[in-house]
Amino acid sequence: MKDICFSIEKFTYTDSNTELDLSFLPKLIKRRLNKLDRNTVFLLNKLYDTEIENIFFSSKFGEFERLDSLINQYLEFSEVSPNTFSSSVHNFPVGFFSIFKKITIPTSALSASNDSFSIGFLNAILSKENKILYCYSEEDKGIALKINKEKREYRLIKKEAIEKNNDYDICFLNFIQKKLPEIEFPFYKIERII
Repeated sequence: MKDICFSIEKFTYTDSNTELDLSFLPKLIKRRLNKLDRNTVFLLNKLYDTEIENIFFSSKFGEFERLDSLINQYLEFSEVSPNTFSSSVHNFPVGFFSIFKKITIPTSALSASNDSFSIGFLNAILSKENKILYCYSEEDKGIALKINKEKREYRLIKKEAIEKNNDYDICFLNFIQKKLPEIEFPFYKIERII
């Protein structure tokens, strides 16, 4: 298998103590965003620039609360609010961000429960584009990475499945801050080249 190498040019992260500066959004729009939306839009806005060729977004459950509300609304009234429906889809935060910023590049969104960070990251690394913005977000934490596949800082290595870990995003943050020499995910690991 050919080496799959990449670098991380920039990264940012949030946790439950992070003050999310969304002053670039009009107040009326900002009020309509839930915690996941706010966290995601904040992370994307911190790293997005015109060099980015694709945006990948992943989240454990996406818009779970809105979807649950939508289902209950349908069960009770046999109809749903179009506004609630449009904001209940999994890709809403990244779609909203791209529309608001008038971005016309491809975007992707996925959810894989506890494997969402590692599977989303793998999708970003295996994409055909070279300059990628990857964002993993939950309501109270998240990480965004500006990835460049034209530079060699890290190597992705295929491997057998390992025991699952629920904190891949935290482990990855420690890895890129050089606190860990490598990081293992189900089916692949990443090691530092330089």
